[in-house]
Amino acid sequence: MEKIKKYLNVLIWPVVFIIGQFFILFVLGIILKLINNDIDIASFINNNSYLVSIFNLIIFLPFFLKVYKKYKDKYNDNLKDIPKIIIFGVLLSYVLNSIIYLIKMFLNINIVNFDLNIFYVINIALVGPILEEYLFRGIVFNKLLGFNSEKKAYFISVIIFALFHTGGILNIIYAFIMGLILTKLYINYKNINENIIFHIAINTTSSLLFPLLLNIMI
Repeated sequence: MEKIKKYLNVLIWPVVFIIGQFFILFVLGIILKLINNDIDIASFINNNSYLVSIFNLIIFLPFFLKVYKKYKDKYNDNLKDIPKIIIFGVLLSYVLNSIIYLIKMFLNINIVNFDLNIFYVINIALVGPILEEYLFRGIVFNKLLGFNSEKKAYFISVIIFALFHTGGILNIIYAFIMGLILTKLYINYKNINENIIFHIAINTTSSLLFPLLLNIMI
């Protein structure tokens, strides 16, 4: 029973993060309706997703940083091999996105046309990696490590990270593979900033560089 409580204490963080984002959208929708009752809320938020990103950073990042402080002493702040990490992140993302693209073509799954939205890119490529690294590696993995072996904490945190990424089985598999690599990177380098840079390289490639290349080629 005690261990179940510990697992629930771990899961509460990603659950609250998900619920919090829906709450932000709900409140933002109400405010927009009060300002202009005729406004298309979904379209406005989609075209101005930076607003949600700003609220996410303001609300969640301070809490994540506060919780992470208790684990910070176990790790270091020295950045190493940054060029290698960025190159590896970009190449890995290209390979996995290419495989997913080919699978979608084979299965006749609709492939969304590339439409550059700088706010979407900032949200996915910058804000997402910062929040997710502090949440899943900084908090979830470290909390699991407090009452599990490193190997068990590793795989459980990766599964939680993968299930957090909805949008179909391919997205979950993609997130699972990335979670394996990101968590291993965190264990090896013991530096959350290395993870954030690697995650940014991955997401920038998948949300901007790969679609741009695809758009040129097709």
